[in-house]
Amino acid sequence: MNILHINTADQGGGAEQFALDMLKQSSGKDALFVKKKKGNVPGVFLLKRTFLSKLLEGVDSVLKKFFNHTLFTDLGVLYPVHGTYQFLKNTPQYQEADIIFLHNIHSDYFDLDALVAIGREKEVVWVLHDMWVVTGGEVYTLDSEQYKTGDAKTLYKHLFACQNPLVDRRQKYMERKKEVFQEVQEKLTFIPVSNWLKDCLLSAYTIPDRAKIHVIQNGIDTNVFRNKKHRDWEIPRILFFNSSNPYKGAELFSSLAAQIEGSFELFVIGAPVEGVEKQQVFDPIRDRDALNDFYNQVDIMVFPSIAENFSLMVLEAMAAGVLVVGNHIGGIVEQLSDDRGVTFQGREDLKHQLEELLQRPLEDIRRQATEASEYVQQHWSEEKMREAYLKLLS
Repeated sequence: MNILHINTADQGGGAEQFALDMLKQSSGKDALFVKKKKGNVPGVFLLKRTFLSKLLEGVDSVLKKFFNHTLFTDLGVLYPVHGTYQFLKNTPQYQEADIIFLHNIHSDYFDLDALVAIGREKEVVWVLHDMWVVTGGEVYTLDSEQYKTGDAKTLYKHLFACQNPLVDRRQKYMERKKEVFQEVQEKLTFIPVSNWLKDCLLSAYTIPDRAKIHVIQNGIDTNVFRNKKHRDWEIPRILFFNSSNPYKGAELFSSLAAQIEGSFELFVIGAPVEGVEKQQVFDPIRDRDALNDFYNQVDIMVFPSIAENFSLMVLEAMAAGVLVVGNHIGGIVEQLSDDRGVTFQGREDLKHQLEELLQRPLEDIRRQATEASEYVQQHWSEEKMREAYLKLLS
């Protein structure tokens, strides 16, 4: 069985790593088409676009840089400006594919009409890494549930992937998604990677009542990410990724870190956190073996994302024996339930939960993290995930 994957890029965040890992695990003529090709992995190809597509994106990049607005974001939902199907149908990768796997198709490179054309010829599996399929353009709607009633105009048009458009077309986008999903529902299977996202789909305005929906939770390479059980320092070490991505909620932790009572050392990836004396600052780590080594140098990870599906970073840290303190939202709740981690609700509760942790014996924290690591090894490995996909496709 040959699978053609389509995604925004071959390197980047969790969705990009997910699609690339699926390609690497294949044994046939699988391929990956991307808008942005950054690496040299065999089987990855650039998804060509029209001159108009590139021109509109260029105009938007200028508008965003100088005026913090865009004009043509997600226009491919309404019009075939990118030439997606016209390019795909002439490639051997598409012609030889039995199934098309979609991942992230926002970010102005994929015509939604292409989904209709593809659905006439191929089975389509859409792995959902965020909420974009149920919204007017945002990848997450935070506290808004307007996606359930068909009201696309939330307060969050400034967030990705909307990019603060001058002309708000979100209602038209939502209506068009509903039409397309209805038209291709017999050939389209949605794969939300968390039970939380499945619940979003089941109540969403854009998703047909008879839509095929199957949850397959993310898995990680547990041969790489593992607990080495070499922790022997005496002061708890807290890891924090200080991201500028507004969905990652970094301000929740950085604004209170200096006020936390208790002894700890802070390990920061990104910019330093103001007011914390005992901290070490590191550049982002791309190599996964090196990242696992880094995880094994800390005890606790603060994960304050305000919008999240089923985080690979959380799974990686857990597998490496790190106790995760995560926001009580989205798929994080599934990952950290049953005492596999600690969740918090709001800034003050985060401070409280961390201070409670720092009062516990370090051995107790490490024991809890080790049990969570063993659970990840048994339930959320790449192999378990692969088996689930093979069962779906059989």
